[in-house]
Amino acid sequence: MIEAAHRQGIAVVSYQTFYGAKLDSKGPWPPSLAERPELAIFDRRAVRQRTIFADGVYGLEDQCELCPNCTEVADDAVAEAVEIAATGIDGLFIDCAFGYNPCHGEALRVHDHIYSEKDIAGLLKRD
Repeated sequence: MIEAAHRQGIAVVSYQTFYGAKLDSKGPWPPSLAERPELAIFDRRAVRQRTIFADGVYGLEDQCELCPNCTEVADDAVAEAVEIAATGIDGLFIDCAFGYNPCHGEALRVHDHIYSEKDIAGLLKRD
């Protein structure tokens, strides 16, 4: 498809989001929350947070939001972006404009965070 578009002088830009995973997702991206439940965003009550699309018409009722402040999630997202970019596309639009939900995973000792909440305070939504 990319080569056919390029032959016609059409640039190809991939649209990606790296925000959530279904409980039964199979790798490489997104990581499987069935196998790695600790990668989700957790609220104060230690409940995994569902994505903003979980209640829509998309069939994503079991989709949870991934914690982008975890090393593994961040590294996996970058690796996936590099892999997509290597396909010969002309651009990669990463849509993560909805902000970062607070995650209590580190305080609950579920996972470690890369940055402290103080360091990313300007990015946080309030829960």
